[in-house]
Amino acid sequence: MAIQVQLRRGTAAQNNAFTGAIGELSFDTTANQIRVHNGSTAGGFKIGIGDFPTGTNNVALGNTALDHLDGVSPGGNNTAVGHDALTANTTASFNTAIGVSSGSLITTGQKNTIVGSFDGNEGGLDIRTSSNYIVLSDGDGNPRLIIDNNGNVDIGGETTELKLKNTTHEDTDGGRESKITFQGEQSGGEQSVLAQIQASHDGTSDDEKADLIFRTNDGSDGTSPTEAARIDSERNLLVGKTASSGATVGAELRPSGDSRFTRASGEPIIARRNGSDGGIISLQKDGTDVGSLGVQSTGFYIDGESGHAGLRFAGNEISPRDNGADADDTVSLGESDKRFTNAYLSGGVYLGGVAAANRLDRYEEGLHTAQFTGSTSGSVSMRSGYQNLAYQVVGNRVTMTGRWEVSGGHSLAGSVRISLPFTTENLTDQAGVGVGNIFLHRTGTDFDQGVVFGLVAFEGEAQAYIYYQNSGTGNESLVTGSQLDANFEGFVNISFVHNL
Repeated sequence: MAIQVQLRRGTAAQNNAFTGAIGELSFDTTANQIRVHNGSTAGGFKIGIGDFPTGTNNVALGNTALDHLDGVSPGGNNTAVGHDALTANTTASFNTAIGVSSGSLITTGQKNTIVGSFDGNEGGLDIRTSSNYIVLSDGDGNPRLIIDNNGNVDIGGETTELKLKNTTHEDTDGGRESKITFQGEQSGGEQSVLAQIQASHDGTSDDEKADLIFRTNDGSDGTSPTEAARIDSERNLLVGKTASSGATVGAELRPSGDSRFTRASGEPIIARRNGSDGGIISLQKDGTDVGSLGVQSTGFYIDGESGHAGLRFAGNEISPRDNGADADDTVSLGESDKRFTNAYLSGGVYLGGVAAANRLDRYEEGLHTAQFTGSTSGSVSMRSGYQNLAYQVVGNRVTMTGRWEVSGGHSLAGSVRISLPFTTENLTDQAGVGVGNIFLHRTGTDFDQGVVFGLVAFEGEAQAYIYYQNSGTGNESLVTGSQLDANFEGFVNISFVHNL
């Protein structure tokens, strides 16, 4: 016959009143638990592992663990490990508590998991009647890691830190990496990798330099999202590029305060203002405004600091501004010792006023090859190097001056005329007639010593006539070819209004 060993046994009430010898065991028939005695404590200490008769599949390890189940009708499938673990349980089910007093205040909460001494209502977190929480606490019951029933993660404490450690010994660029991957499920249940954050080694030296890399899925990356930005070991924020370089497309924000924006075949910077007119970009020096770019109803403007000039760009004009506003007759172009070099204009310049009479629309300098002709016939052979006369055009006023010489004779018949570089203008009351001085040498013997010569350019003609007046006569006549020597010469200066 087999030998059976039976322990002292009795109901929970009987065990509670029993004081066993040191090391003696007794069996609680109510809770199906084993108790160990120390020779002095009534009821001993519960160390039972088993199924409580009033619940289903409940397991307890530790003195007073799941103690509240005695004589009640609790939920089942609870696991309690530790003194006072889940002691307040009434109808709770599927809870797991490991630690002294772990979940000791939970009454009806379901499917909670607690590791540590969190009793169910500490540190601002109350899950006594809540379900589906995961709590990791310290020995004082302070929650350090909480995952709530919506999947939100809360890491708390006086000094909160989450460490990810790669134990591989390496110095490769991108090595020693630690990565956080964010995933989700599409409407059809497909799992997708949305984004990643990675910390890894920067460079190949045996040092501590690191990159912090951010990757996002553009919709076709699968499980390998594309890098969107990184912070390198120099503290540069790089967007769209993996290394700091102004020549590479992308954006850089540098800790020194400067930035680089590079774009292929497009504007690298776009500054936009919605709503009212006003500044778009403000420029400062040591906290003081020194300029701005903006827009008003009449166009884009660039302003200097307070009391300084600016420019406005209108439809087909550039207008001056001063002290942040459009200005008239206030702003100068250049200074006495800070001049512009050249101005290229296809129109005119208004000097001293804005009326048509103030418009200077032309300036020109050049050489005119002089030709002498006779009113009847004839021509002149000019001496090389003495046939070009200088002219200057200022607005509609032409001045021609210079010296000429005839070489090889002439055949001029009739009154003598000299050519002009432009045709004279027809104005009211003969106002377009040009006059000037001419000095003739080698004029033969027809002229007295006191003869005065002059030039007249009549309106609508491109030539001037030579007049003379004998001393004391008061009468003028036209010089004719027969009155000049074969190789006459002279000087000329005449001014007239042209018709350009």
